[in-house]
Amino acid sequence: MVVDQKGAEEAFANDEEGMQAFDTFIGELYDLSNGYREDLDSLEEYADSLEEYLDSGKEEYSDLLSQVYDAILSEKQELVDNLSQIDESVNRANETVTGKI
Repeated sequence: MVVDQKGAEEAFANDEEGMQAFDTFIGELYDLSNGYREDLDSLEEYADSLEEYLDSGKEEYSDLLSQVYDAILSEKQELVDNLSQIDESVNRANETVTGKI
């Protein structure tokens, strides 16, 4: 914010009370402006924190999906291995039976 102090002094040359009110008003505007900037900085920090939180949530979700996928894959592989063992046992039993016939 830019204030034309010289112009203000000329405008209030014969009105000291008006000049004081003007100075008070400008001081309050500066205070409000600074408060606004501080609030804006706080909001930007909050937005950054929220974005970081969301990003970490995405990573955790992705990790969880990978763990679930790996667990399902492991379970399916164990099932395939068990079925293969059963198949081998059945084939050996068939060979034993057909060999005795």
